[in-house]
Amino acid sequence: MPSKPSWLRVFEACVKDLREIQDNAAVFDIATLGDRS
Repeated sequence: MPSKPSWLRVFEACVKDLREIQDNAAVFDIATLGDRS
């Protein structure tokens, strides 16, 4: 298989980071909602 172009590697790295940020944000939302109730 040919190696991926550099822009594709960068794109996949950004997508991975965004997923991790969204997961952390979801956990944070659950924590703050739990504190409010």
